[in-house]
Amino acid sequence: MKRSKSAALIILLTARIAGAGTDPIAMIEARVGPPPDPDPIMETVRTQFAREGFAVTRTAIDDAFGGRLPAPAIEDPALSALAALQELDEGFQLYVNADYARAEAKLESALRGARRNPALLASDSKNLEPIFRAMSALALSQKRLKKTEAKLATFRELIRAFPNRPLSRDDFGPADIDDYKAVAKATSAQPRGELRIDVDDPRVEVFVDGQMRGMGKVELADLVPGVYRVFLRTSSRSELGRTYAIEVRPGGEARLGVSWQVDSRVWIRGPAMALELASDGELRDIAGDASVLASWTQPGMICVVERVQVAGKPALDGTLYRTDRVAVRHHRVMLDGDLAARADELARALRDGTPPEPLAVASTSRRARVVAPPASHSTAALAAGLALMTGGMAIDATTYASGAETHTALERAALASFAVGAALAGTGMYLHARAARADRVTAAAAGIGIGLLFAGTFALVTSQDPSPAFPADGLAIAGVAAAGAGAAALGASLWRSARSPALIVVSQQHGAVVGVAGAF
Repeated sequence: MKRSKSAALIILLTARIAGAGTDPIAMIEARVGPPPDPDPIMETVRTQFAREGFAVTRTAIDDAFGGRLPAPAIEDPALSALAALQELDEGFQLYVNADYARAEAKLESALRGARRNPALLASDSKNLEPIFRAMSALALSQKRLKKTEAKLATFRELIRAFPNRPLSRDDFGPADIDDYKAVAKATSAQPRGELRIDVDDPRVEVFVDGQMRGMGKVELADLVPGVYRVFLRTSSRSELGRTYAIEVRPGGEARLGVSWQVDSRVWIRGPAMALELASDGELRDIAGDASVLASWTQPGMICVVERVQVAGKPALDGTLYRTDRVAVRHHRVMLDGDLAARADELARALRDGTPPEPLAVASTSRRARVVAPPASHSTAALAAGLALMTGGMAIDATTYASGAETHTALERAALASFAVGAALAGTGMYLHARAARADRVTAAAAGIGIGLLFAGTFALVTSQDPSPAFPADGLAIAGVAAAGAGAAALGASLWRSARSPALIVVSQQHGAVVGVAGAF
């Protein structure tokens, strides 16, 4: 399968398979390189997945993550550091000029811009001064406008961000300073909390409410309860940083653990989200990122939908991953005809596990991922096969124990039962391998190999107790031939799986294939 350089993925971070519970299914687009703007294909895909119960908006995805979603360090690309500082100063001047209504509106907008774009101001600690003044002026503008609750909330946030800093007498009057001290005294009487931040990359700088607190791992105690804004960045690429809103509760300990490789790839694109990869190599190793993202959801499952090229035609591949990197479901649709219908078909196939009819499925090459039959089919075939083989062995054992020299009918029944059981077991193994994304040839080799090994083993065992119906020489030869052919087929299946990433998943998911193929 040839991957397009502009290949895109959609990562559906699943909290639960749709229809199986109340948790939402989150969808994230991921791709190599920056996304086109606009992207009508992905807009249609999001719309159809939303109709099938997936969460596709930023707010809904953040809910599925339990508030764990990392936000970009710059949400407003058109805003510059100079413009952000100028807006803070303009708001403060409106307060100084007693234009409190306009000051409130301007300062709220300016502070919102500073919080949405922390990378703009974090590089210089001097930028903390205009932020402190702006927050102070906002609280006192709200006081003049008799918005008591808003004033108290702004003062409390000011105290959280600057716990040891008083209001300046150069900027504010005695009555305002006393008002601030009263709020600070009441706030100090509350139980304090702690915040622990653990980033797996020691090069990452950690800022809390705009102030540098350390690198990699940071532990903060004696914190005023409330929401703290954590900004992470590497010194070389500040604009690629990530921000988090973490709530510290009275007497509690809040924790933020970050896998920087994954978090730094998560991007917000308007109301939607993207997992933006730098190379095709990262794209091929998507299971690693997917497993981390899946761990942010309760059921621990994630679906990757990849936009690929098949024989020069566009298609969508979908794969469900667990937190242990195991692929548990896969499907593909071609993007021909009605795009909305194709996207809806894929969404329902990934949601329910059963492809709708009719479903446009692409022909696959040796390395292509393939449609996975429902796991229940393989389990049923394996169970039935084992039951029939056990029955055949029981009949054969009964015949042998009876001591009679000829039980032609029973012996034939035993052989027939075992033969059908071996065929069913082989079919079950084929379906099992297909469910783990093996191509048809590899799966068929595994299934035939298992069936022949069972049949050959039974024939060799039976040859130890020959009868007129089944002469020893004939059974022994047939047993050796069948077992040899089965071993050769399994060897071919192992060889093909080693050349393709598909059956690597099988070795993690299906112990029987691991035991036979030795794919540890």
